[in-house]
Amino acid sequence: MGEGGDIETKQASQKTKLIRPSHDVIVRAPGLLPMLYTTTELAAELHIEPWQLREWISAGMPHQYDPQQHIFIDGHQFAAWVISRRNAQRGPTLAGDEGFCLTCRKAVKMVDPQAMVQGKRKLLKAICPDCQSPVFRGVKA
Repeated sequence: MGEGGDIETKQASQKTKLIRPSHDVIVRAPGLLPMLYTTTELAAELHIEPWQLREWISAGMPHQYDPQQHIFIDGHQFAAWVISRRNAQRGPTLAGDEGFCLTCRKAVKMVDPQAMVQGKRKLLKAICPDCQSPVFRGVKA
């Protein structure tokens, strides 16, 4: 802990757990004030449950402890963390002739894709060259 009752800054070790803040949290986080919030106060501001914040803390969300081990979260640091988590969720984009094979769990080149409509969605359907499973890719209208 910090000397003389100072608040100590801690950050949990970075885990590979994927954190997905809800749309409401993404929208509300930039409006947080540059002050320290308790988990209950921040949960109320974001319209989420306090246990979600505690899970995010264990997954690396920046936070601070006071000498009595109460958790405090800086509003601006939290907003920056939410933005970083949102940007980290985006995976690599596929090339125009690629699809994602769910069996191989990787991007593969689509061989002889055929256009099809499923409800309101337009899809390209092809066969994975590695495992011969069907591969689908959504296309814009």
